[in-house]
Amino acid sequence: MKNLAVIGAGGGGVSCALLAQSHGVDTTLFESHRTPGGSAGWFRRGAFSFDVGATTLSGIGVDRPLTRFAEITGSPLNVWAADPGITFHLGSEVFSYRRDREFWLNELQRVFPDIAHRKFWDDIEELQKRAWRLLPHLHHFPPARLSDLKELPQWLKGTALLPTIAMDLTTFRRMRQGSSQKFERWLNALCMISAQNRADEVPALIGSLALTYPAETYLPQGGMEGLFSGWLNHFQKLGGDFRPQSEISALQLSDSCQLTLASSTESFKHVVANLTSWSLDALLGVESTSPEVGWGAFTLYAAIRTNDQPIRESYHLVMPDEGIDDYFVSLSHPEDRLRSPAGWQTLTLSQHTIVEDWWELSQDEYQVKKKARMEMIWQDVLKRFPQIKEVKFLTAGTPKTFFHYTRRSQGRVGGRPHKKSHPFWLWPSHFKNPNLSQVGDTVFPGQGLVAVVTSAMNWWHGSVLNPHLKRRG
Repeated sequence: MKNLAVIGAGGGGVSCALLAQSHGVDTTLFESHRTPGGSAGWFRRGAFSFDVGATTLSGIGVDRPLTRFAEITGSPLNVWAADPGITFHLGSEVFSYRRDREFWLNELQRVFPDIAHRKFWDDIEELQKRAWRLLPHLHHFPPARLSDLKELPQWLKGTALLPTIAMDLTTFRRMRQGSSQKFERWLNALCMISAQNRADEVPALIGSLALTYPAETYLPQGGMEGLFSGWLNHFQKLGGDFRPQSEISALQLSDSCQLTLASSTESFKHVVANLTSWSLDALLGVESTSPEVGWGAFTLYAAIRTNDQPIRESYHLVMPDEGIDDYFVSLSHPEDRLRSPAGWQTLTLSQHTIVEDWWELSQDEYQVKKKARMEMIWQDVLKRFPQIKEVKFLTAGTPKTFFHYTRRSQGRVGGRPHKKSHPFWLWPSHFKNPNLSQVGDTVFPGQGLVAVVTSAMNWWHGSVLNPHLKRRG
């Protein structure tokens, strides 16, 4: 019988597989698609590599999750620093979130002159520092086993943060700045891309991470293809077994875990499911106890050539005045020849959308809506980036597209929206039984790659497979 199976080669699954294999645990990684990455994957068109989602990369630095993961596993982490971290287009105004704090505060005062900013950002930055310090002590939270309670003294260190979990970010801000509809507009847009909810729903503690991450964003060399290919190659060099195009149709639990594939059945001592909670319930053949919540994405992809100078600001959050919903743009690094030929860049655009709006259409209605939305958004892109002179491979994706490639229910992406009415201690534990664990963005209360990698490290820290633990069972 083999030791460990990981189902799903998204960010959480690849991270789990690498953590185990790098510590000598014989690991098999199953993926229904041809390539790893999941919702943060990639696809190729000719000489161009497109990120599936307009994804930023963060969580890099001293004691930050991606850096700790690379140190623990020996996995490559080749990145460019993005500065500005994000460029904002609020109506016709453009301003940048740079690493230079004073520059950022001056930008805020220029664009939002009617409110004071320093006190609010002092408190937000201190709050996010305390949140990062608490994160390593939440490995077994919420507790699912009696042995998890051994970390209770560490959890109690976070009790001072409880008011910022119960208080929403809008209230936290207004206590320090007063009212500003214009600033609220920007705040809601940033919270939507980083916490999947409006500021008046997001807990202030989570909001502090959402607001400060643009100060330090990065671009992986080769995009998501470069990042995941590097991780997967490292996993295989360590002896790991990667099984692409291997879809699991059932999971049976007894003294071991039995996986049913198209043409075979395999048994493992342990299984980690890098799946949504409702997808895991379906594999187990039980009625789902997890509500299917979350946003879908309308995405747009293009290879672009500019006039004389490339677009060097990699990440853009666009908030049009009217007629078009907010959207986020990610551009490849101008010098990244793994993603595009010289003189070209790849562009990925993502916009929140309600999944039911796409599944309830006839095929003709679906195609008409998809084309109209793509053309409307692209015209806005061309107005905001007039340096674009030539375009190739302009295409769009919807929740139906994401469902086809990721198997996430109805094509939902981005994890559960953060809500102050649903604090992190109500999220499910990654521990399901002694043979089965779950990781990913429907278990761990966070968004994006940094969250699912943290979810994997939390699992590994408490896993019976971890050779550094004396505890068993």
